Amino acid sequence: MTGTSDNKALVRRFVHEIFEQLRPDAVDELVADDFVSHTWPSDGDSKSALRRATESMAAALRDPRFE
Repeated sequence: MTGTSDNKALVRRFVHEIFEQLRPDAVDELVADDFVSHTWPSDGDSKSALRRATESMAAALRDPRFE
C-alpha cells in the first residue's frame, strides 16, 4: 500500500525530473501505462504525448523552476 508521503514524494519527483530537468526518459519510469492526458493534445498515447511535450519544453525553456 502506498501512503500519502510516498505519493507526495512521487509527485515531487515527477515535477522535478519531467518539468524542471526536462527529462523525457523519466516519463516511462514515473507515469502509468494507462495515463490519460487532460492538459496537452494526445493521439491516444498519452505517455508519448508527454514525452513530446517535455522535448518541446526542453527546446524552448532554460532552467525552469517550480516552487
